[in-house]
Amino acid sequence: MAPYHVSRAREQLGVFSQEEVLAKLNRGELLPGDLAWTVGMADWQSLATLFPPSHGAPPPGPTPVDPALSMVIPINRSGWAIAAGYLALVSVLCLPAPLALFCGIMALRDLKRQPHLQGAGRAWFGVIMGSLGTVLLLLACAGFAIEEIRR
Repeated sequence: MAPYHVSRAREQLGVFSQEEVLAKLNRGELLPGDLAWTVGMADWQSLATLFPPSHGAPPPGPTPVDPALSMVIPINRSGWAIAAGYLALVSVLCLPAPLALFCGIMALRDLKRQPHLQGAGRAWFGVIMGSLGTVLLLLACAGFAIEEIRR
């Protein structure tokens, strides 16, 4: 069988055999909305049209999680965001505040690299509370240092 030319958003992704296209679809490297053309076709068609799910295309994504349950149980969340959220809760004690700030920043970076994950609220909570707690910790340290200098 003739190879398939595959493109996404007018960018050529490559020329693949039918078996390669199916394997790449199953791995998520190619998307059902990508367009393909091969010899004998009048026009480009979506891979979903050429290879319906019964032919090995990946099944639809997971069903969405109940938002209320997602608020209680950290489902599909960045690990950094979870850590930042819990550290932010105890950052009022000041000592874990720098850790909350660090984890919040790492969570935001992680979420930027993996946009399918959730947890931005917890990450920002970690950044904000970690920043406030760190400032308070530095002020307390500066106050103790000034007291020691005065003695």
